Amino acid sequence: MKTYYKYMWMALFSLFILGACSSGSDELPEPQPKPEPDKITLSSTNLTTEAKGGTGTLTFTSNKSWTASSNQSWCKLDKTSGPSGTTTLNLTWEANSTNQERTAQITIKAGTATATATVKQAKKEAEGGEQGGQQGGEETSGNTIEDMQNKNW
Repeated sequence: MKTYYKYMWMALFSLFILGACSSGSDELPEPQPKPEPDKITLSSTNLTTEAKGGTGTLTFTSNKSWTASSNQSWCKLDKTSGPSGTTTLNLTWEANSTNQERTAQITIKAGTATATATVKQAKKEAEGGEQGGQQGGEETSGNTIEDMQNKNW
């Protein structure tokens, strides 16, 4: 009986060893392609405008869905989010009534990528009445250069 158990254990052990050695394919798994990094490509990063109100466009391409925002209330976007692909944002800006140039940052985010475009708006132009005053000790009448050029001397 001891011999019977001895042979039975040896048979089971042999089956175990044979089963463990023949696991199937010895090939390595195919490497998976790395995912494309999140990307945004802007058509332009700077837009310069006159002081008066107006409109413009900003075109970009992204490989992920995106969000967009302006950091200034005077510069508005027609869309603030969208799917991947090529997109054209319509921008609207209000007239600049200040004596300072101003800028707005348009930020676009797609996945982990971020891109920024700058809208630079000129300061308001001086009005004819604001150019009057004293120059070199002489008083001027407040006429603009054009008015003075059109007078008959």
